[in-house]
Amino acid sequence: MRRSPCNCVTMGKILLTVCAGVLSASLAFAQSPKMSPKISKDLEGIGSSSQVDVIVQFNQAPTARHHQKVLDRGGKLKQQHEIIKGGAYSVPASALADLAADPDVAYISPDRPVTGTASGADTNSVLDYYLPTLNAQYASSLDMTAPVSAWR
Repeated sequence: MRRSPCNCVTMGKILLTVCAGVLSASLAFAQSPKMSPKISKDLEGIGSSSQVDVIVQFNQAPTARHHQKVLDRGGKLKQQHEIIKGGAYSVPASALADLAADPDVAYISPDRPVTGTASGADTNSVLDYYLPTLNAQYASSLDMTAPVSAWR
């Protein structure tokens, strides 16, 4: 039995259409490569040609060798932060993945501005000394004239 050339061409077109559909569907649902879990999600989508201000935390208190690792990748040390075992740097965004792959690096996060949260009539107050923060009315209502030995 001989097949007609029309049938083969039709089957070929159907097969090609199915393959194209499967390929386009797999590309549509393909996930983009994930960033390292050591890099904050807030740093996703930053252009690789831009400089970004970050805080790099290390697994131990950083030494000159740790800071040099960032400098070797085009970074610039802005400030050391011993209390969090890290430092604030300006780094090319393209170097973040390579830096995160370093076993001495614990986490990389954006260096965000920090501001006080004082509110009320005097918003320029330092929060530590802001009267509502101290609960000054309660403290002034206490009898603080007793000797220290009486407090025990």
